[in-house]
Amino acid sequence: MVARVALFSVAGIFFCLGTAFLGVGLYSALLLAMAPWAAGLLTGFIALVISGLFAIVGAHWKSSSNSALGSAGLGAAAASLSRVVETNPMVAIGAAALVGIVQAVMFGKRR
Repeated sequence: MVARVALFSVAGIFFCLGTAFLGVGLYSALLLAMAPWAAGLLTGFIALVISGLFAIVGAHWKSSSNSALGSAGLGAAAASLSRVVETNPMVAIGAAALVGIVQAVMFGKRR
């Protein structure tokens, strides 16, 4: 379970870095053809549109594995994380954030 948490954290870091590099690359490419304010505005608009599409897909995506990861699975994950975070407080902060994100995704109200 600890390996899953570590891999999920690494995947999140790579996702954030990739998003940042794509945004900077898109801005730089648009900067060649237009004014800096327009390139920034268009880059921000594109990022909002893509985020909205991800939100729409995530809101309508139904997974059968969601029922297998109920509160018992979260309790086991929290127990294994609590053994790991006893030694490093920074891992405790990251683990708390990760558990919060997982709970929000799994048990958040869908509109």
